[in-house]
Amino acid sequence: MDPIGMMLLTLPIVTPVILSLGYDLVWFGVIMVKYLEIALITPPVGLNVYILKGVIGDAVPLETIFKGVFWFLAMDVVTLAILIYYPEISLWLPKTIMR
Repeated sequence: MDPIGMMLLTLPIVTPVILSLGYDLVWFGVIMVKYLEIALITPPVGLNVYILKGVIGDAVPLETIFKGVFWFLAMDVVTLAILIYYPEISLWLPKTIMR
């Protein structure tokens, strides 16, 4: 399933819950985009990996591509952890613009 479809299915249900819990919707949007990025490179779905495999062809095996993507996945998880622990990072620019 593509990211737009996932967002269209889940956002109408999840947004009121996020608002009632007192979270900022900008922060939630950033976190959701990071989760979608992770979903697009992890197996078994890994849509971006399969697109890359289609472009490259038989020059590189699929297992090698997934092994190469692992480091990007690790950094996405680290970035996600930092954004969850320090939400001010993702809210700094919108708050600066709103002043």
